[in-house]
Amino acid sequence: MAELVRHRGVSVTADWPARIAGAQELTHYSSRGVRHPRIRYGDDDPRWGEVPCRDCAAIKGEFHVPDCEDEHCPVCQAGPLQSCECPLDELGLSRREPDSPAGGLIGKRAVLILLGVLVLFAVGCLWFLIRWLPWGQPT
Repeated sequence: MAELVRHRGVSVTADWPARIAGAQELTHYSSRGVRHPRIRYGDDDPRWGEVPCRDCAAIKGEFHVPDCEDEHCPVCQAGPLQSCECPLDELGLSRREPDSPAGGLIGKRAVLILLGVLVLFAVGCLWFLIRWLPWGQPT
């Protein structure tokens, strides 16, 4: 088991403070040749930053450690970096095929929307069957 140390009031592995410091040197992410400035902890939501990041222990004004689940994508700015599909050169993330008209893999949001539509369809079908079929009626 890795040795834990206290850093900013949070238990982290002994190498973590150095990883936080190293994350401050990576100021931009590149996507398809365009550089995008990274979003600092606390800049994405003014309510954040009062306490260290719950995932990587960055403090307000610092960059998250790469692969932090709370870092927001600087390319699409739609939400957490881990759940977006933007290709980022520095992290080796190329989840979309640039030549694909559909953008490659279906995103998590699209899958959730599709599942929601399917559930609504199934509920509608059940309602129709229960309402309109003559179950339990004498023939």
